Amino acid sequence: MSSTPQLFRVDAEKKQSETVQEVEFSAEGLQERYDIQEWIAANPSILGNDLLIVAKEFSDFDKTNERLDLLAVDRSGKLVIIELKRDDTGPDVHMQAIKYASYLHRVDAAKIVEILAEYSSRHLQKQISEDEAKQQLLDHLEASDLDSLNAKQRIIIGSHRFAPEVTSAVLWLNEQTGQDLITCIQLAPYRDGDSLYLQSNTIIPVPGTEHFRIQVGKSGITRQPSQNPDTDRIREILSSVVSLATAKVTKTTWPDKTQRGTQWGWWHLWYGGKAPWENWDFCTNLILRRKNGIPNWLVPADVAKQVAGEWIAGVQLHSRIGLPELLQSSLANLSTGSDPFQPYGNGMLLRGVDELDDEFTSNFAGLVGRFIETIAPLVDEAYEQGQFKGDDADGENSEEDE
Repeated sequence: MSSTPQLFRVDAEKKQSETVQEVEFSAEGLQERYDIQEWIAANPSILGNDLLIVAKEFSDFDKTNERLDLLAVDRSGKLVIIELKRDDTGPDVHMQAIKYASYLHRVDAAKIVEILAEYSSRHLQKQISEDEAKQQLLDHLEASDLDSLNAKQRIIIGSHRFAPEVTSAVLWLNEQTGQDLITCIQLAPYRDGDSLYLQSNTIIPVPGTEHFRIQVGKSGITRQPSQNPDTDRIREILSSVVSLATAKVTKTTWPDKTQRGTQWGWWHLWYGGKAPWENWDFCTNLILRRKNGIPNWLVPADVAKQVAGEWIAGVQLHSRIGLPELLQSSLANLSTGSDPFQPYGNGMLLRGVDELDDEFTSNFAGLVGRFIETIAPLVDEAYEQGQFKGDDADGENSEEDE
């Protein structure tokens, strides 16, 4: 059995399939800098990450003339060093990327804002101010400040093939650091007549096999635990909440059950009929975090003072384009005097709890169900009434509604 990715052309009527030929970038006359790099700059999702590109061919270092391929920021605020090779990495690309990460690890938020403004002006032919660049970053991070920006760094290496010297070193580094410090993504070109295709496949880190295992534990069938019990508990609770909540929803407009970042305690339910990550206009955001891990942009200070206990949970409607009146007016009516949740921002916040037990899960799921039943048809109505215009190509509709 082949373990390498394959691409097939399928004739549905004849019930036949043919292999599409994998080719070499070099044989196609394609270059690392002027082709592959440009494709990724224009569409960072090729790398399987939700990234904001902030620089290309960056070389503003004081003691070296070295130049990295692409620089990006991910949703958690990490600075992402992207190093690209064409048909083969060679044995030392990881060291090259690590050097760049070391050069950038002390860059502050103000400098990153400046870098993004310069990148937009030089490479996107779109002159923006530093205030506009800062707002782009805030929108990307869904934050009210840039405190989390460049607190950590990570690396993405993209290439058609990876030398064993590289993959061995990357696996060791990730194991020693206990995190996915370096990601390796295979970029394979395919030729089908006049059409050229690019297949992207993450080879390191290997997708977690715990998602496919079932074991019998003391309380029945459970998922294989990871090294972080908080992560497992958050994932388990949010999964239960989403399943319980959406099972009771009878409205015709359901958000897609798409998970994001449960290690950070987030789960997004998407509206609007678009694929996840293509629609930031309306989504319901479920949050479950330890009290000391709640970012200050999530819980207003006046609410945080009232919260007791170790855990905080919340559900809110997120919108980058502002909330239509019909949605705003409905959000304040979702709790009752006996409800453990209280209004905050565009949603509800659970008063702090000490234990994530069945009662907590039931309460949380009940609120999410009511939230969806109230909001989903109103989102539908907002679309029908033209109050929603959607993101345009330049991303101008990026007003954060907090």
